[in-house]
Amino acid sequence: MTYKRTYTPPVACRLLTLTLLAVLSPAALAQTASPHLDLDADESSLADEIEHYDSPATGCGADQCGGGCDHGLAGYRPLIPRCSHFQFRGEYLLWWTDGANTPPLVTTSPPAQAGVLGPNTSILFGGAPVTDDSRSGGRLTMTWWRGPCETSGLMFSHLRLGQESTPYRGVSDGTAVLARPFFNVTTGAQDARLIGFPAAFSGSVAIDATTEMQGWEGMLRRSLLRRPGFRTDLLFGYRYNRLADALIINDSSTTVAGTTVAVFDRFDTENLFHGATVGVLLEKRARGWSWELLMKLGVGNTRAEVLIDGSTTTTVPAVLPVVTAGGLLAQPTNMGTYSRNDFTMIPELGLTVGYDLAPNLRATLGYTLLYWSKVARPGDQIDFDVNDSQFSGGALVGAPRPEFSWVTTDFFAQGVNVGLEYEF
Repeated sequence: MTYKRTYTPPVACRLLTLTLLAVLSPAALAQTASPHLDLDADESSLADEIEHYDSPATGCGADQCGGGCDHGLAGYRPLIPRCSHFQFRGEYLLWWTDGANTPPLVTTSPPAQAGVLGPNTSILFGGAPVTDDSRSGGRLTMTWWRGPCETSGLMFSHLRLGQESTPYRGVSDGTAVLARPFFNVTTGAQDARLIGFPAAFSGSVAIDATTEMQGWEGMLRRSLLRRPGFRTDLLFGYRYNRLADALIINDSSTTVAGTTVAVFDRFDTENLFHGATVGVLLEKRARGWSWELLMKLGVGNTRAEVLIDGSTTTTVPAVLPVVTAGGLLAQPTNMGTYSRNDFTMIPELGLTVGYDLAPNLRATLGYTLLYWSKVARPGDQIDFDVNDSQFSGGALVGAPRPEFSWVTTDFFAQGVNVGLEYEF
């Protein structure tokens, strides 16, 4: 059975390809200079030649791999049919990810309120998701086909999003209130650590919230259904994903007498997914255009790890600094490293439109949506209830708070993909 592809490349593209072959491989050029190729031919005769090479009897393996086949969407290869070949796609990603929730971390208020959460207090940072802006990234996908009929092959993919950060910097010169709020379990009421206060303290606070994500996949790609201009492939293999977040808080306050107290809190989370992935890829091509629908489901284990650390450094003039364990929201009662394993799923949906720029080169534009269940984010691991008897290394008196308790949430990532695909 033979059929003619609907895409006919211009003469200029063919001449450019022949020129490259002449430079890189004269032998390959000699093979292409068959009775089917006429450099003086017009586009209609070149279209006839393309039909010849797209024929299962000639271009898809009758002489090359032993037997013809209906190769459906096998790429346009009018020069040298191969018994195996590659597809390589590189994409630029502009994605958005779920922000990480945080409690109120920095406040200001009139002096009478002293930064304590209430009607007259303003939240300067926290109380809303962070690291939820757009960010750039990249994805590389390579497919190796076992034969020219493209019935089976191996598919490898690597995705990486650039680090997204939400920084905050606050300063008080001693004329305005700058504070870090918490709930004091000793008094049973809202409270705040003062960083800046009129005629008493001056100081600053710096917060850095970051997130990063990457993933790998290795899959077997097997043809399920093939029709001229359309194919459906089954994907099955291994998937790895990593999501890492950090929330770091540094503050420093200085009294009018010159004593400085610097407080450090750190909350880190890392989620590692290892599991099997199965999916379906549907592809349609016509008149130089292509449309892809990708549906995948990853099923496996997510190992979540949480690190909580904190310290307080007190510096009195003419005295060596004293460092004690515990900051404000990170205290000896919740500091440490914690880990757990959960059965999780990562479904993924992808839509891609492509257009042939040249015989073996295609531009692509697409959209991807990814979901990940049961991940740990740093703001969710913060216990806002604090026993202030532990401050500056004091002995615990009363309830052991803050305490650590696992909190997991769902994670979404989505965005636009722009790329180029080359076939060789």
